[in-house]
Amino acid sequence: MLHLDYMHRDLKADNVLVSTKGEKLSAKLIDFGLVREIPPEQRADLTAAVGAEGFMAPEVRLGKPYHLPADIFSFGTSSLVSSSSKSTTRSRNDNNKVR
Repeated sequence: MLHLDYMHRDLKADNVLVSTKGEKLSAKLIDFGLVREIPPEQRADLTAAVGAEGFMAPEVRLGKPYHLPADIFSFGTSSLVSSSSKSTTRSRNDNNKVR
């Protein structure tokens, strides 16, 4: 699924394409604009909070060092959103009330 020397850093439902062939599901990642190569000796040095807020791992949102598990968290959140049709963020109406 993910190559260990690269982090996507923007995994969200919109960046995962799912297709079917018969009964087989296949997922493909798109939008590699935030991808970073991560050498093995530098696994936890990323701190920039990039990506879609509702899909970020807690450590990314808090500006703490992160590495591959942050992508795995985002992929899991994307899968959950895709299968449940729920949003990861709350929207506000004109009166600034959360819907």
